[in-house]
Amino acid sequence: PGGSKDTFSTAVADVDGDGNLDIVVGNDGQENQVLFGSADGRTFSEVALPGGSRPTFSTAVADVDGDGNLDIVFGNDGENQVLFGSADGRTFSEVALPGGSKSTYSTAVADVAHLFHHCGGRRRGRESGHRGRQRRREPGPLWERGVALPGGSRSTISTSVA
Repeated sequence: PGGSKDTFSTAVADVDGDGNLDIVVGNDGQENQVLFGSADGRTFSEVALPGGSRPTFSTAVADVDGDGNLDIVFGNDGENQVLFGSADGRTFSEVALPGGSKSTYSTAVADVAHLFHHCGGRRRGRESGHRGRQRRREPGPLWERGVALPGGSRSTISTSVA
């Protein structure tokens, strides 16, 4: 499976929740795909993903929207996208990410709102070691708002979140 596509990135995860590892493949100028793994881990069934044939440089898999289903994030040459996974783990709905048509060479997924609260977000309360009311500034989902990071128009080749 996979054919003779030019692949730039892969991610390995149990996308459909069947206990077998699957491979998400980001291709150059051809449709991206998931190779669903079998119980023996040696054979795969190929499924094309929605989103067309954008050149994809980076692939990440995580539960982006917190619904318990794995989602796929593609960093593309052009508009980036997230594919929200369904309960069956084999169908996806595509959403374009804000940011325009900039090239993205690396993606990472993390709970940025959680990082905001524990690394500089203003709040008070028992969770942060103080008694009293909690006050939080909720940043909201990044895929809805978009966040410009410092650095101007420089090229970013790699990202990481810990």
